[in-house]
Amino acid sequence: MSGSSKRVKRVSDLVHREVATILRESVVDPRLQLLAVTLVDVSPDLKNATIFFTVPDDVVVVEAETALL
Repeated sequence: MSGSSKRVKRVSDLVHREVATILRESVVDPRLQLLAVTLVDVSPDLKNATIFFTVPDDVVVVEAETALL
């Protein structure tokens, strides 16, 4: 594994941890109560990240997506 890919992995893990912590401790929107961050995909240049999440009920997905916007 190259140094760059190690850095991308490390940044991905940090973003994942921080987003999960913020959602758990700071967000009070009931639509996000059961949301779980499953994966953070960071671009090789570290400029963009895609955050994947899951909720236990498929009906709540649209509401959770709306709340995140």
